[in-house]
Formats: sequence, structure tokens, C-alpha cells
Amino acid sequence: MKRYFICLVAFILAFSFTDVELVSASNTIFFDDFSRDSGIWEYQGIAYRDTENEYLVLNPAQRRSWGHIWLKYPLTGPFEVKFRYKAGNGERSGADGFAFLFYQEKTIEAPDWPEQTTNVVGAVLSGAYSTSGYSIEFDNYQNSHDPSGNHIALRDRYTNHLAVVNDFRTEDFIWHEAVIEVGENYVKVKIDSIVIINWHGTLQKTHLNFGFGAACGEDTNWAIIDDVTINPYPIEATPSVLIDLFQVFNDRVDVNTTHNIRLHAKWDNGSDVSKGLIYINGKEYKTNSGGWVAFNEASSVVEKKTWKVTAVNCSGVYDFKQTVPSPSIIWDRVNVTLSITRNRIDINSKPELTWSAIYEYDGSPFQGEVNIKTISGQTSVPTQVGIGSFTVESIKDEKYGLTSFTSNQVDCVWDRIKIVEGGVIDGNIKIGNMGTIWFKAEYDYDGIEFTGQDGVLYVNNVPLSWSSYDKRWKYSTTLYEPGSIIFEVTRVKDNRYGLTVIKDEVGPLTITWERPFWETPVGIISIGGIIVVIVSAAIFFLRKRI
Repeated sequence: MKRYFICLVAFILAFSFTDVELVSASNTIFFDDFSRDSGIWEYQGIAYRDTENEYLVLNPAQRRSWGHIWLKYPLTGPFEVKFRYKAGNGERSGADGFAFLFYQEKTIEAPDWPEQTTNVVGAVLSGAYSTSGYSIEFDNYQNSHDPSGNHIALRDRYTNHLAVVNDFRTEDFIWHEAVIEVGENYVKVKIDSIVIINWHGTLQKTHLNFGFGAACGEDTNWAIIDDVTINPYPIEATPSVLIDLFQVFNDRVDVNTTHNIRLHAKWDNGSDVSKGLIYINGKEYKTNSGGWVAFNEASSVVEKKTWKVTAVNCSGVYDFKQTVPSPSIIWDRVNVTLSITRNRIDINSKPELTWSAIYEYDGSPFQGEVNIKTISGQTSVPTQVGIGSFTVESIKDEKYGLTSFTSNQVDCVWDRIKIVEGGVIDGNIKIGNMGTIWFKAEYDYDGIEFTGQDGVLYVNNVPLSWSSYDKRWKYSTTLYEPGSIIFEVTRVKDNRYGLTVIKDEVGPLTITWERPFWETPVGIISIGGIIVVIVSAAIFFLRKRI
């Protein structure tokens, strides 16, 4: 028969057993080889101690069965559990597996499975229900959420795989040794002295129950454990790493700039962590002798980066606590949109430019000033026809101090209406007859004809009429008394661009109205009817010749 003993550390667990010899050891809470009933386990389901083989059968290869053993005393701190196990040799494809359970409650909520509310291990292996704590499952059946039919995994209360590795040692029916370390912020699993899981994160310890369980469905497997040892890990207070400073110097910066991120690590006794490995977003950094990690980051695009400590390995210590927030930097720039009220205006006038701007990262309104510059062509108020272009020269960001920006370009044409041709159909006409003047006009910048579709020309402040037939601006009028009228283009109404400035290359035009010769004093001199007619005819002939 195997020797049986229990080792007790008095300041961690204080309890007594009837008919059990207590042996004090400096590093052991207890050891149970199941050669006798230790009295420290609560049995559930069909789990039993095999008195002949002196090991614990969590579950025999029996269909639709399950079994638990729960330690009767809570475990509140970090610990290490060692045990040997053998699983497999069942019917059909084999199922379902067994699990080491910790920080658990002994029941589950299963409204449609009321007779199984104490089958915690069944919930763990099947993934059908949430539990209240954690488990290391030795799963030998593939459910829909499992990566394979043979895997070892750390699962949380919501049945999520926090870490998982495929492993056929879950049902080869050979004895294996398992060592599970549970720290404040990590879980490590070794099988046959090889680390297969090394997970780091925060563990919730709402419940403090500890135990083992196994279950079978229609397919079956044996699940047997032996030689369970529970040690504190370690008995002394476990040192941990404190991240007490994690900073950036500016959390909103220009794209294409480089910035420094600093982290400081110290031991919980206040001394600096020297030459320790700190994993930030999974990337390894080493602290200097003063406990500092410093690195630079840059970005050529608008984005936000956040840095988190994901793990530490400082002289073999993996536990860490971050007492400061994880820093972030937003690489950003200002997007400026220039607008121009009218892109063709009179010479000697100033364009009406406006702008709007946002921060590209979040689309919020820009707070600051924008300086606009001319990048080609004319000055801001030119006196000649031409084109000029405008864009943003610089910004002054009053909120974040950014200087990086993008901007569009706007163009402006300075123009005028040019009178290029003009004339009088008959400059000297009889009073009472209609006299007509005409003009042709164009936009001076590009020579495009100014027509009746573009607006109206005015002569002596009177509108001209556009003739689509001969492509001219015309005006007709008459006088009933002798005299002359000088016609000059006085203004323009430009419906296309709103121009008002005129360049008149034709100048004033004149029409003169006269009386007929026979109505003039010379024509009515009477020296005799025949003489008058001859003189009149001669004069008329001479005028026509001229």
C-alpha cells in the first residue's frame, strides 16, 4: 500500500482531520495519494477513490455520467498544484475529458438542465453554460467551439479559451505529470516538465473553490488522477512589477513627426527593475539600470496609437500591476477647404476668399487661424487682366498646436468687358430718319464674345439691343431738328460674371441729322425758278460726288 501523508502550513490553512497524521513541511500545504480517505475532499457525482489501485477515479468510462471532488477549504492566494493523470481507453471515439477547476462556484445556472446544476465540469467541457470561475480543461472531444478533439486549454467563466494548445496526451491512457501555477496575474501549465500554456492577465477571484471534475456523454473515457500536491507559489510574498509611469509628452501631434514614449517599472518594494523585459503591445523592451524603457514612434497617416503592457519577465517574475493609464497619441492634421465667392472679378478688385477646416482624425471643427497666400499670377489687387491662384500658406492651431495641413487651390480671373468694334451705319442723315450705331464686345481675358445671353451693354445709359443675325449690339434713334448725338458705351450688366469694368477701344461715335438742301436758306433763294432748280441740282450732284 502507498504511503499516505498530509503536509500542512499552519498560517495558510488551519484545520484538523480525524485519524489523519499531520506532518509539517516548510513548503507544502498538503499531499494526497488517495491510499486512504483524507477527508478533505467533497465528492459529487460518481467520482470515487479506488481502494485497490489507490488513486482517484473522477469518472469511469460510463455514458452520461460525471464526477467532482472539491477541496473543502478555500484557496485565496497564488498556488501551485501538481498531480498525475491518466485519461482515455473509453468507448467509441472517446469523450469528454476532465478539468482542474479553480476560483469556481460549485453550481451553475442551467434553466433547461435543472438536474445538472452541480455538473460544473460538464458545462466547462461542453461550453453549453457559463460557470463562475476558471478551469484547465483536458478535453478529448471536439465540440463546435473547440479547435480539435484533443486539446488543453485555460477557460474563463464565459467558456472562452483564454489559451489553448492541441495535445494528444488528453486521452492516450498513459500517466502524465501536470504542474499548474496560478499567480495574481498569470497561469502557467506544464505537462511532463514542458510549459505548454503561459497566459498573463487579471484573474477574478469572486469564488474560491478548488477541485477536479470529469464527464462523459454518449462516447466515454476514463479520467483518473493521483498524487495531488498543493503548494503556495511561493509561500513568501510573491514579488511583482509595478508600472508606475507610462507617458507621452503630447497626445495630439502632426503626422510625419516622431515622438517619445517612456515607461518606468519598479518592484513592489520601491526599487527599480533593472534589465527586465517589458512587453508593450507584444513587443519586447528591456529596462535600463534605472527601470526606464523609452522608444520612439512615428506615423505618416492620420491615426491613433495606444500602448499597453501585455506581459513582463523580470528575473523570472511575471506578475505585474499597472498603476497608471495606458498612453495614446493621435497623429493628426488640419484639412482646410478654400472657397471663392466669384472666380472672375473686375480688375482693381479683391477676391472674396473664405475657408473652413476640420481636424481629420475626428472631423471636429478646427480652432485657429488660416493664412492664405498667392501662389502664381497676379497680385491680390491687380490692375491688368490675368489669373491668380490661392492656397493656404500656414495655420495657427489654438487647440492642439498642429502645423500640418492639407488645402485645395482656388483660382481667380481678373477681367473686364472690352469694346473691340463699333460704327455708324450712316453718320449724316436727314432729320426724322432713324440713325443706327453698333458695337461688338468680348471678355478681355479669353476673348469670348459678350452676347445678349451674357448681359446688356449701355450707351449713354440706354440699353443696346443684341442682334443675333449680325452678332452686334445696336441702337437706333432719330432727331426731328438738325443736330448731332455722340454715342459712348457707359456701362455693362454682366450676368455671367458680374463684371462692371469696361475697356473701350472704339471710342465715341457720332450721328448728325440735317435738313434737306431745298429746305435750307441756300436752297430757297429765288432768282428765278429755273436758276433755283439748277443750283439745287448742282449742289445735290456735288454732294453725291463727294
